Amino acid sequence: MTRSVIAARSRGLLGAVLLAHLLGACGSLAAAPGTTRGRVTETLSLRVDLAASRVGLTAHERAGDGRSQRTELRARDGRLALRADGGDTLVIEALDLALKDLKIEREALPPDGLHLTDLALHLPESAAAAATWSLDDGAATAVVTADLELHWALLGPDDDFVPLAPQRITVELGVALFTDRAGAVTARLTATRAGAFLTPAGVYELGDLALDLVAAAN
Repeated sequence: MTRSVIAARSRGLLGAVLLAHLLGACGSLAAAPGTTRGRVTETLSLRVDLAASRVGLTAHERAGDGRSQRTELRARDGRLALRADGGDTLVIEALDLALKDLKIEREALPPDGLHLTDLALHLPESAAAAATWSLDDGAATAVVTADLELHWALLGPDDDFVPLAPQRITVELGVALFTDRAGAVTARLTATRAGAFLTPAGVYELGDLALDLVAAAN
């Protein structure tokens, strides 16, 4: 092998090393602390905006007239935790959402209506999704399929409290992450599940879940 060939290969190898170094440097600059991406390189905990968040589902009577009613649940507390992992991965590390009671009167769903209490949605395992970041790392979007765990109990016609086993509901989670004008990192998380997925007391079917959460951290 001639000296000129060796020199050329050495220059090529040195160029590759320098390019890798520069790309690594650019990656670190892209995740600057002031950007949205930089602020979630470590786990960031966001509080759910209760007034701006919604949970909707359909309750369907399995017997009798087979009536259905679309209803909306209100959140009473909630937390979301996110982290930007290496590369373009966005990790949803935690989601805990406590909900107010679901109560449907007997006129809407005879014969006894429906009253669910101690309602809470929980992400039992972290979910990692491939994220698409804006060029300035100010915003990202991601979609991933994950399981949510529902904790709940049933109140009977005579106020009998009946704990129900936790249920896992497979949903499609979508996340939009950005920094708002006030400087708060804000996430909008949506989850959908079409069709019936629960049958409390074997009398009703619950389905068509639509979750829309807004959470922020200063």
